[in-house]
Amino acid sequence: MVLVIVDTREPPEIAKRIEELLSDAVVVVKQLEIGDIHFGTLTVERKTAQDFINSWFSGRLQNQICNMVASKKVKRPLICVHLDGSENIAADDWDRLTKHVRTINFAVPTFAFRTFDELVFFLAEAYSHLRKGEWFDYVKRPVRVVENDPAKLPSAIIYAGLPGVGHELALRLAEIYPAPIDLTRAIQGVTKLDDAGKR
Repeated sequence: MVLVIVDTREPPEIAKRIEELLSDAVVVVKQLEIGDIHFGTLTVERKTAQDFINSWFSGRLQNQICNMVASKKVKRPLICVHLDGSENIAADDWDRLTKHVRTINFAVPTFAFRTFDELVFFLAEAYSHLRKGEWFDYVKRPVRVVENDPAKLPSAIIYAGLPGVGHELALRLAEIYPAPIDLTRAIQGVTKLDDAGKR
């Protein structure tokens, strides 16, 4: 038996579908501080494909990742992306999405699924492995722990996952932009200035 807690802000059909798929799950709906679903000791941030794309470009997803990595309450964070039944995403867009998933995987184990049902069965299997002492230890951490200033680490992990950003640059960016949304806004500001100069 596994306790599954679904955040109150999730659509009602999420909790209902988990109950339908997993006979040994006790599903409770209540407000969660971090994550959308607590599957046993797994903390899951659930994203539909479109929500994933929108929150990535807005910077909201990066902040959520930082909160998950920094929180002492979160022991096993996961990000799970799936296609919504109403979403019709082209093959090229799905390929681009999975590339972003691989980038974020540097910070938090991140997975993409074609359906929500696949996601649920995956969580059940992952939790079963975790109870046996097995986990995703192969996931690379591109930034070393900075003992003197561990507060820099969550943002630095995100920045190190960006193309062309190495360890040293990631740490410098974390110093200037502790919250990823600040870096996103700075880039947007530069883009606007560049566009204005072309007029």
